[in-house]
Amino acid sequence: MKKIVGVLLVCSALLFSACSNDKKVDESSSTTIEKSSSTKESSTSKSSNSSSSSRSSDTTDNNLQIESEAEQERQRQSMQAELDAQQASLDAQYQQQQAEQQASVEAENARVAAEVQRSQQEQQAAVDAENARVEAEWQAQLQRNEAENQRLAEQDKANGY
Repeated sequence: MKKIVGVLLVCSALLFSACSNDKKVDESSSTTIEKSSSTKESSTSKSSNSSSSSRSSDTTDNNLQIESEAEQERQRQSMQAELDAQQASLDAQYQQQQAEQQASVEAENARVAAEVQRSQQEQQAAVDAENARVEAEWQAQLQRNEAENQRLAEQDKANGY
């Protein structure tokens, strides 16, 4: 989870940096345009030949600005694609960790269930053994009592009762 947060922070910083760079480029472009405009105005007042070269320069500047904006858009899209790919990777890692944790929990549950069953079987075996011992002791006592009763009956017979 800490890795995911760290990666997201880095991605956010990169995106913020890219946006800041876009603003700087935009400011540079507008400064360049202003300079071009002032240069064009002074060129227009100098001569008519300068006017046509100014238009050519103006077209070139516009083309450069459009190309610059297109390049910025490509860079923004590229960065967005990278961020999307990183997010997808992080999502996949998260899903894998969730699956591993789930498997671990299920394995632990199975182990505990087996341990409980083994313990119950041991307890049942101990109870069965104790019951068998008590039954054997009871049978032995019963035989002793019968033997004692028989002896007393013979003794009473011998004494004439």
